[in-house]
Amino acid sequence: MRPGVAHAFMANDVADNATSGSDAIQPPSSIPPTPTNDFAKPAECERSLIELIEAVAPTVVTVEAGRRPTGMDGFGGAPRGIFMSVGSGVCIRSDGSILTSQHTIDRATSIYVVLSDGSRHTARLIAADRRSDLAVLRVDDVAIRACDMGDADDLRRGSFLMMLGNPMGLAEDGHAVASHGMVSALRRPLPASLGEDEDRYFGEMLVTDLAATSGSSGGPLFNARGELVGIMTAVFASSGAAPAFSFATPLNARNRDIVSLLQAGQVVEYGYLGVEVEEISDQLREALGLRRRIGIRIASVFTGGPAAIAGVQTGDIVIGVDGHVVASVDQFIRLVGAGAVGQQVKLTLRRGETSRHVTATLVRRPEVSDPGLPTEEISLRGATLGALSPSVRSAANLPEPSLLVLRVDADSSASRAGLAPGDVVVRVNGRPIDASRAEVLVGMTGDLMLGLADGSTILLKPAAR
Repeated sequence: MRPGVAHAFMANDVADNATSGSDAIQPPSSIPPTPTNDFAKPAECERSLIELIEAVAPTVVTVEAGRRPTGMDGFGGAPRGIFMSVGSGVCIRSDGSILTSQHTIDRATSIYVVLSDGSRHTARLIAADRRSDLAVLRVDDVAIRACDMGDADDLRRGSFLMMLGNPMGLAEDGHAVASHGMVSALRRPLPASLGEDEDRYFGEMLVTDLAATSGSSGGPLFNARGELVGIMTAVFASSGAAPAFSFATPLNARNRDIVSLLQAGQVVEYGYLGVEVEEISDQLREALGLRRRIGIRIASVFTGGPAAIAGVQTGDIVIGVDGHVVASVDQFIRLVGAGAVGQQVKLTLRRGETSRHVTATLVRRPEVSDPGLPTEEISLRGATLGALSPSVRSAANLPEPSLLVLRVDADSSASRAGLAPGDVVVRVNGRPIDASRAEVLVGMTGDLMLGLADGSTILLKPAAR
């Protein structure tokens, strides 16, 4: 980084606090003082933005992942069953280590990265952690500039952010697309409307106003000094509108430790109690005599788990973990998850009118099975289709719903049309598949024009009578 790169974004803000007493209020007729920060100087601001982009762009890569939905290997291996999805990443070490989001490369059968010079290279997966949604790839024998690491805990609302990546596949030539904005909120959970996954933890996300879209996943967020402080995860936007807010995984101390483990090829282990928890209502908190923002409720206890063995019961109120006051579900999950396997934790509980302490021994958090295959199937002119799971759709950047071809009967209309297992149908008769059209698809008559995820089109005629 050149010394002047961050200057425009670190201008001092003391003007608001520089006066006191009677000088703090100026009469309306006063001429406003000339602003002292660099945002009042467009040319200098522009130059600083350009310098910042030029400094960090060589560290940013485009990620291409080829995948077949899990479980399709037994269905014939049709070429169209492999489809490509794109994302972004950033080099974090001079040995070619690249950090991206785990869902970008989830279930990938091949991974490639495109560097800032346009060259395309095979990448290998070093390690991935589904829960934190982080993964480390490596490109061997290729020189890539590594970025500087920052600390997301230093960010505040209004902090400057720069994102570079591959939105909508626009950076397939390696020239990362830049967007700048600010931190809109800190430590917020990912909204349920963006999809829920019980094996991931999206509880303390960075909320930004950066213009991220499909393909931005895994893209780096830099602070005003050009230091890496986050990895893009998800985008929220109203239907038909431009992206309103985006969510990123913060690279705070906890997540930097996870990245270090992944760089070393190690499995990240999380402490596990075997409970489901929920926030408690203000009415219940008041009835228990608890102060505001203290305590969470045990919604269920899994039989045979550490909490059950320790005597925790459904309905217990957890108000402390190892002496730390529990203020939210997110904090509880973070405290328990950060514990080592085999570590004992002391829980402070309220049960009815009494308080008690129990000690539980953490075990390794079990992996949640998510094969990605549809649970509901429909038959269409000799083909069996099902809706893709949210995790597969997210990883492959596919619309909702998308229909996966599971089986094709021999000598059927679907077989004669060329439909094959592994194909993903995203359009019917030129229109996206919405929920209502997916339900009535089986009853549709006449020719059907099926648009596939790979861009090809298949004409599916009615079944022969």
